[in-house]
Amino acid sequence: MPASRERVTREIVLDEVQGFLDTTSLSDLTVDALARAVRRSKSSLYKFFSTKDALVDAVVERACDATLADVRAAGRTATPQVVASLVARHARRLPLAVLRAPPAAPRRARVRLSAVEAAIGEVASGVLPGDARSVIRDALARAGAVERAETEVAVHRAFGISA
Repeated sequence: MPASRERVTREIVLDEVQGFLDTTSLSDLTVDALARAVRRSKSSLYKFFSTKDALVDAVVERACDATLADVRAAGRTATPQVVASLVARHARRLPLAVLRAPPAAPRRARVRLSAVEAAIGEVASGVLPGDARSVIRDALARAGAVERAETEVAVHRAFGISA
């Protein structure tokens, strides 16, 4: 719940949007509902983002940027466990609304998600048998079907690894 004298920043709004998107679907997302849920005026949301799609895009972009930094750090010497951990961290960073229905995300967010899948897929290509991107997509879908606390286990199962 925001404090009455708190200075609203873009990061605070993104954190609040992330939390809201963990409790609703993309199809139910409206700026009115979001403003009510995070106890902000619509104008305070529009101060940083021109549309609801821009809000979702920004949350997804932040998650993807963090995951891409992890992918760069992992390099090309990844093991199946490292790849599974990359995917699990990515899944935990994404709002559940996006994780559960990626096709419903705005176009820009879908492009970012695809770029992250490709980057993880490159790291995984020498480590996973077959089509690494299919395994990654399956792991993300499994992560979206469980509660947050079960994300790591679901992803590791998709990779055939004990968590």
